[in-house]
This record gives sequence, C-alpha cells and structure tokens, in this order.
Amino acid sequence: GIVLSIAAGACNAIAFAKFTYYVSHVSGSATGIGLRWFEIQKPYDWMEPAFLVGYFIAGSLLCGLIVHSNGMKLGQARYEVVLFLVSALEMVCWARKIQNPAWLAAAMGVQNAMITSWSTAVVRTTHMTGTATDLGSSAGRIVMRFIRLSIHMEDDDWNHHVADRKKLVLMILLLLSFILGGFIGSWGYNKYKTHALLIPAGLTFTLGVVHIIYCILNREEVEEEKVEEEAFRRQIIINTFAADEEQQEVAEGNTAAAQFIRQISEIGRAHV
Repeated sequence: GIVLSIAAGACNAIAFAKFTYYVSHVSGSATGIGLRWFEIQKPYDWMEPAFLVGYFIAGSLLCGLIVHSNGMKLGQARYEVVLFLVSALEMVCWARKIQNPAWLAAAMGVQNAMITSWSTAVVRTTHMTGTATDLGSSAGRIVMRFIRLSIHMEDDDWNHHVADRKKLVLMILLLLSFILGGFIGSWGYNKYKTHALLIPAGLTFTLGVVHIIYCILNREEVEEEKVEEEAFRRQIIINTFAADEEQQEVAEGNTAAAQFIRQISEIGRAHV
C-alpha cells in the first residue's frame, strides 16, 4: 500500500503539472462538472471533468472483472495482472506524451479498486480523504480511551487500543507516502517532463513482478489455502442446506418431537 501511495501521488502530481487536473480521485472533477456547466470555472468544457469521472469508474470496472472477491488473497487473486494493467495505462500516457489525462484516471481507478478489494475497503492509495479521516478518528479514540480509562484498562479496551494504534500508524504512513509521491512527481516533471511517468509505472510494474515471485516461491502454501477455502465453502453450503431442511421440517410439523406428540394424541383418541 505504501509503494502504491507513492506511485499514485507521483502520478497525480504529474497530471496536475501537465493539465491542472487531479486524476487520482473524482471529487474535484465531479464538482467541476457543475462549475463548468454554469461557466463559473474556466475552461467551460464540462465534458473534460465528466470524462475523468467516467474513465475512473471504467478502470474500477476493469479491476472488478479481474479480481472477483474481497479480502487479501496473495497468490490466488490476479493482482499482478491488475498491477501490470495500471503500469500499461501509465506507459500509454507516457508514449503519447499525456495527450489525454483520462487514461491516467482509468489507471488510478484500476489501482484504487484493487487495493479496496484487497483491504476490504480499509486502505486507499489514490486519495487521502478516507485516510485522513481514519487517522483523525483513530487518534481521537486513543486519546479518549486514555482519558476515560487512565486508571485501569480492561483486556477488551486494550485490544481496541492496539487495533487503533496500528491503524493510526498505517494511516500516517500512507499519508506521508502520498505526499512523498507528490514531491517525486513534481521533481520528476520539472526535470524530465512527461518522462516522469516512468517512475510510477516502474513502481507498479515492479510490484506486479514481486507478486509473481511470491506465487512461485509459495506455490504449495497457496494451493493448500485454496483447498482449505474450498472445503470451508462446501461446509458452509452443507450447513446452510441442513438448516433449511430443519426449518422446513419445523414448518411442516415433521420433527421428531412433533411426530411423538401426534402418536401420543392418536393413542389417547384410540383409548377414548
């Protein structure tokens, strides 16, 4: 996540230096559609920010087609394909000297969707709004917990404190990484112009190669995890089916207890 934050920060800085557009998030572009429609923001072409939003969503859609499930699944989900796709989109922009920033927005959409699926929406790398929010809320909970429980902290409170502390450190690292990426992208653009895009493209490509190496070195462990997940999934299906049958029997009155009661009633009626 830290390396991807650096890459996204660099890509965003390069895009803004070239077009005065931010491509790693859609909030500004979404607002810009209305501003340009009513000719408050120049230039007045509202289609440009609309394309940025649309391409970002299209990139996220592409990621969803490749990574089918949420949760970290190193060696199982095709993360390297997604990372190579992000790098390829950035390389296309570099080869065409960034004639259209929408391709960079698509690359950021692919990347953000991948990290969202991987972290189950806990981590973001292309924009820092959620990161800054989590940073502040985690810090607030830590401070309040110490004020409220300064004398004695129960085990449950301590566990929450440890979780918040880890999250706080992670959010700080992500935010600093994005800021560092902005510095790298700005320096690169001043020195190499659009060739600076090779920096985030190279970082993302390298991560894809690292994931392939991980899959090769941990092939047996990955296969075992697949078998265990499949067995767990089948067990859930079996338990669900059994629970449905039991509920149906209860609804129809075919349980053992119901049958016993009916037998006692029939015996009672026979004696009468």
